[in-house]
Amino acid sequence: MTFAEFAQPRVTADPTRDYDTPIRLVPKDYQPAAVGVGETIELVRVPKGYRVLWVAVQKAILTAGGSTATITIGDTASANGYVTAGDLGLATGAVGDLVTGSGTFLANSGGKLYNAIDSVKATYTPGGAPGATNPRIRVRIAISREWPST
Repeated sequence: MTFAEFAQPRVTADPTRDYDTPIRLVPKDYQPAAVGVGETIELVRVPKGYRVLWVAVQKAILTAGGSTATITIGDTASANGYVTAGDLGLATGAVGDLVTGSGTFLANSGGKLYNAIDSVKATYTPGGAPGATNPRIRVRIAISREWPST
């Protein structure tokens, strides 16, 4: 593989493919099924021996003004390990803004190494005043293979 081929961005929903590239960027868009109902969904499955380096969340559709809806990104060990309760309301910014609030998995450089199969999950909480607009976010997850899965 040439450097030019290596430098080309590669995006896949399955981080176990294409072992020749050390870091995979997994894109996911997420919108709750209903604006007033909380839910947790799997964004990507993480195999044993892989590391989640970072998770970025961008606002795509905002909730109505005055909404108290939040989103967290985490895994089985911690529902907010990557992104703590990020506010999705209009009062906190605009479409395209990043959801702020780094979780404990990102407190140290290097992210989180998975010693067992797990998944990165999004948890939507409508709060007491979710508003009428169903929010949507764009999530980007960087995953690298540390050692062979078994």
